[in-house]
Amino acid sequence: MNPTEQISLEAGLARLMALISPLSRWEQVSLSAAPGRVLAEPVIARLDTPPFPRSPLDGYALRAAETVGASPGQPVRLALAGQAVPVSTGSPIPVGLDCVVKAEDTRREGGMIVLTAPLSPWQNYIFQGEDMRAGAALFPAGTRLDWTCMGALAAQGVETLSVCARPRVGVLSTGGELASPGAALPPGGIYDANGPLLAARLAVLGMEPILLPPVSDDAAAIAGCIHAAFTEMACDFLLTTGGVSVGAEDSLSQAAELLKGSVLFHGLAVRPGSPAMAFSVEARPVLSLSGNPFAALAVFEAIGRPALDVLAGQPSPQPRRIFLRLADRLPASSVRRLIRAVSVGETVTPAPGGHASGQVYSLAGCNCLIDRLPGPALPPGAPVSVLPL
Repeated sequence: MNPTEQISLEAGLARLMALISPLSRWEQVSLSAAPGRVLAEPVIARLDTPPFPRSPLDGYALRAAETVGASPGQPVRLALAGQAVPVSTGSPIPVGLDCVVKAEDTRREGGMIVLTAPLSPWQNYIFQGEDMRAGAALFPAGTRLDWTCMGALAAQGVETLSVCARPRVGVLSTGGELASPGAALPPGGIYDANGPLLAARLAVLGMEPILLPPVSDDAAAIAGCIHAAFTEMACDFLLTTGGVSVGAEDSLSQAAELLKGSVLFHGLAVRPGSPAMAFSVEARPVLSLSGNPFAALAVFEAIGRPALDVLAGQPSPQPRRIFLRLADRLPASSVRRLIRAVSVGETVTPAPGGHASGQVYSLAGCNCLIDRLPGPALPPGAPVSVLPL
């Protein structure tokens, strides 16, 4: 392979994905700890929900046939506790009764209720199992559970769930100029933004980030950190930033050689982030990203995130793309670009502020990336491919 060959994002993802298979580890977690986790086993409904026919409102359960012909001029009177049974919201409807009349649509006359309109069979009637039937498949294995699943699981009486283990993802920033936040900043030094940025993103995505201290641009030192991440820290996947530019200071390529790694690609036909590379060390993947913060995040979202989703047990290997319409004109581009942006409804707008790959603050508030293919300027209203964040 030509070490300077630039391949497409799709080809890079395919090469990385060839190394990826779902983790075989799983664990039991409580329902309260389940949001964000991926199911290792399908969830099957244990019981009918609701477990009995129930009323959706306060009123009286009765038989619709006994209300035929009811009108203001010819009201129907039904005996309480015989023909009409008081019910409240959520309470069982007695066997043999097939509808519920609202309390406010009746009036009381001694031991009778008076109706001035007929009801239909099954009006205001919630059937047993109308929400979930016992034995029904509720959530397949590979489902990433979110808060919207919790009500259904709680209604089934679920206490614990079998979920895939969270991938342990090491994050290693390289560069002699880097200092960890909180440390004294030496002359010419900068604080490491890449490590905390990627670690925070991994945590949001349900991974277990292992943030390693920054290491200098020394191939042997980097190789040692990578080896330790896999052998001592049991990482399943490693992200590195910096040291990927093709040249004499390309310390990641040298580190890969020292580790006898197999290079999957080195160079992507996209900006920012084109120097990115990926290699494997004894079949364990390393995705090496640009040292510029936004460039690192953009390529991670395009190919790192979908690979990690599969590692975490989700079935889809592709990034989640949607198509939105531009709110503003997008200038012509001779190369493929990932552009930080803000989507609202069906439209998307490039984020205000600078778009340089080394800028960090302008990412704040963004909720998507526009995947802008090479081509002429795009007018407002043109459809574009978007990667939601």
